[in-house]
Amino acid sequence: MALIFIAPAITYSSHRPNIDDAVYVGTAADAVAHPELPVLSHDALYGDQKLPLMLPSYAVESYELFVAFLARLFGAQPILLAHAVIPTALAVLVPIAWASLMRILVPRHWAAATAVALLALVISAGSRGFGYFAFGGLFVGKSVLVSIGVPLLYTYAWKFEERGVLSDWVILAAITIGCVGLSSSAIFIVPMALTMAVLSGWHKGVARRAALTLLPALYPLACGLSIAHGVRVLEGAFAYLPARAHLALTMVFGARTENAFLLALLAAPFLERGGRLRRRLLILVLVYFLASLNPFTFKLLSRFTTREAVWRVLWCAPVAGIVAMVTLGGLQAVAERWGKRGIMIAAVLLLCALRYLAPYSSLAPSNGDSYSLNPLKVVAPNYSVARDAIAATPAKSSVLAPENVAGWIPTFVHRVPLVSVREIYDTEMGVHLAPDGARMRRELRELVSGMEFPQKEREALLNMLPSYSVGLIIATEATADQLEQALLTRGYSRIRKVAGYAFFCRIPEQ
Repeated sequence: MALIFIAPAITYSSHRPNIDDAVYVGTAADAVAHPELPVLSHDALYGDQKLPLMLPSYAVESYELFVAFLARLFGAQPILLAHAVIPTALAVLVPIAWASLMRILVPRHWAAATAVALLALVISAGSRGFGYFAFGGLFVGKSVLVSIGVPLLYTYAWKFEERGVLSDWVILAAITIGCVGLSSSAIFIVPMALTMAVLSGWHKGVARRAALTLLPALYPLACGLSIAHGVRVLEGAFAYLPARAHLALTMVFGARTENAFLLALLAAPFLERGGRLRRRLLILVLVYFLASLNPFTFKLLSRFTTREAVWRVLWCAPVAGIVAMVTLGGLQAVAERWGKRGIMIAAVLLLCALRYLAPYSSLAPSNGDSYSLNPLKVVAPNYSVARDAIAATPAKSSVLAPENVAGWIPTFVHRVPLVSVREIYDTEMGVHLAPDGARMRRELRELVSGMEFPQKEREALLNMLPSYSVGLIIATEATADQLEQALLTRGYSRIRKVAGYAFFCRIPEQ
């Protein structure tokens, strides 16, 4: 019960600003701003509603539309709901979801196992670790998928396969559909998770129920087929990314915890004494290693998931739950062999390990987390500059700004078009733009961010400003002094300085 109160408190107070809010909150803000347009039919980043979706996978996601629906219903700002209200409410479900799974894996000590599973969930640090998508990052759909969706998938897949109750299957189907709405990564994660759940839970007499358990996987597979062509078009944008299992392992399990997690996975079947549960764990771990951690299958999977997202296949197993099960199983084995003295020594060793890992956990300030009661998880100065930029931009014109500012502009309902947001977005959108369009946008943003260009190239870039109807230019303070004269000759005058950024506004024609 205590975890149900602690989880929302951590989620609300933990702040880890995410530049990808340009997409996540931006999609919700765009839906609120343009209710007359078909949802998920156009790009929400660059702001002119003329470009297609940056990634075709966004077309199957509905979490951001849920945020937009609540924003219109209650008249609230989408970013407030996305950062403070919805994740805090969803955090209540995190311990409930893992408790449901622990009742199956560790029925005698499920409460303690739930607490250990949540610790394991947050202890793996890194920008792609399990912990990054736990409480501190619960304001994006993929975090809800990892922290709530995956344990619930296994819980109800195993329940239905074992009991055959219709209500369990209906809940499983609803969870499957919901997972895809949370993140397009569920297109490949859910079928893998359901397959692993079915194989690990298989025993004599459940063939029909096993087939029905797999049936909901047709939905994410159908969604994947519907966007397959668009994803193939983007293969070139991700060609430079490595598709290596050992790199994904370090990213997801954490550099300091990967060996402990791997040891737990290997030890799990040997620490469980129940025959059926031991068999379940043995098959689950075996398939996980063969499918997700196998260097050969990993490269094959990257062809279906893209190199940019293939590391997420490691989400398809409830690793934190297995770690919890091994921890309690190990303590029980120590108690039976060495009694209370052994338990005390083991407990001290565990506490020392936690003390060592605490500064590196996903909730530690060293990993970018800060704590406050501010409802918005933003970089306050940059967010304020973005708000001022929207107000200062002339009508029917766009903004050219550094990434730190441009990334927050799409999160406002009333916003303005952008020339560029960040390099990865320009690259992904480049397949929909004219040749060299993405490069030109990126270099203009880099110019006002402080990157040095040869004089001739700089002049050529500035001559492109009318092509993008740029009405406001935001430059870093040092860059502003270098560009001021060149911008003045092109009709832009410096109007103000805000938080280390200079604003240049287009001078109205007489």
